[in-house]
Amino acid sequence: MNLSEKGWYNRYIQFRKGQYDKGILHATRHHDISLYNLLQPTGILYGTPVEPEHIDKNDFYNLSEDNKLKILIAESLINSCILFNESNIHNEDDYIDTLNNAAKNISSFYINVFPEYKVRARTIWGASKPDVEVAEDAIHNRIFGGIPDRKYFWSHFYYKSFIFLDIYLFGQWINLKSEKILIEYFRQEKEDLRFTILKILIAAASANYVIAEEERNVFNQYLKVAGFPKSREKIANKLLSTGISVDEIELPQNNSWLLKKFFLELAISMVWADREVDEFEETFLENLSYHLGFVLDDLEKSKVAIEGFIITHWEEMLGLHGTKNPDNMKKDYLRKILRVTKRNENKIQSQLKVNEPMMRLIKKYNSGEIISEDENRLRDFLLDLVQQLPTFKSIVLPRPIFTLPVLFKLLPESNDINH
Repeated sequence: MNLSEKGWYNRYIQFRKGQYDKGILHATRHHDISLYNLLQPTGILYGTPVEPEHIDKNDFYNLSEDNKLKILIAESLINSCILFNESNIHNEDDYIDTLNNAAKNISSFYINVFPEYKVRARTIWGASKPDVEVAEDAIHNRIFGGIPDRKYFWSHFYYKSFIFLDIYLFGQWINLKSEKILIEYFRQEKEDLRFTILKILIAAASANYVIAEEERNVFNQYLKVAGFPKSREKIANKLLSTGISVDEIELPQNNSWLLKKFFLELAISMVWADREVDEFEETFLENLSYHLGFVLDDLEKSKVAIEGFIITHWEEMLGLHGTKNPDNMKKDYLRKILRVTKRNENKIQSQLKVNEPMMRLIKKYNSGEIISEDENRLRDFLLDLVQQLPTFKSIVLPRPIFTLPVLFKLLPESNDINH
């Protein structure tokens, strides 16, 4: 399946039509959580496409970064259509109808809510384009219509992170009629959400009462990609000068769990802008978490998610000042993982003991008799065991740091396992 050349959207849709059994997403009762579970592992919340859900991973990894992103946008928007329409999908024909309608929904969304990307539903001769062609143009223009220079990590990061807001707004769009008054609402909502993010970033930057040069740099990069009118840019600069408290950040009226989760994880990324987190910033994150309606356990899960992302993409952050040693950060991160595995040691222990082949491999490893192929199998099994714990189930753990010696340190204390 060629996903880089023109016509890729239609080829992808045809591919998805053959995946009826895998394509039904089985939403939880809480739609926002279902969508988060789909989006978080892909990296799209953090502006870095890393893990597709439905296509061959080798095909995906061979694509350019921008082509990876367009596939994940398409996949996320289509999955959103399936989730929102799941109660009406009773058979394969209903599933295919949903996929066919996705292109029409994507096209109308970008034409009306993002006029700046100049998506056209007609040819220069006035003939109507097929919906799949318009949807492909819309996603292409969304990615390449103003993408910043890659050397500016944070502007590139936030530009791509805004795609999450596309997906969030799209979920609302497909459930409403596209009357003119609603079109204006969605355009304003798009700007308001980006401005709420800016307020959170300013509050994060001023949490320790000193706005560092690195944080000013991130602020300026954000302004470049946010597309605010001059009036709002002026307000933004004033807010950066005076600072803003968590209590002054207005939250969306619809009280979306998914949107608030996104806000929290973006704030964590901002706090990590200089790779050092002091006690003031920790307090800020706790206060923001409470303000958003979360508890400390939710904050811990989000920290694990975003810190894992930073560890994975550490080299891409070299343009920012930082004094924290990456090895020390990995140690701190693994201590967080260890706290979670200790809380779940009975569950891990029971799952290990019922898997006799893996227990045999563990004994071989401890005796030094294991071959490299079995070592890889054992590592994958143990990492999957950790990944399936509730805290980590919907996030991507940075696999390279989880060597077998590290994984064994995370296992429950047991003569059968660690000796």
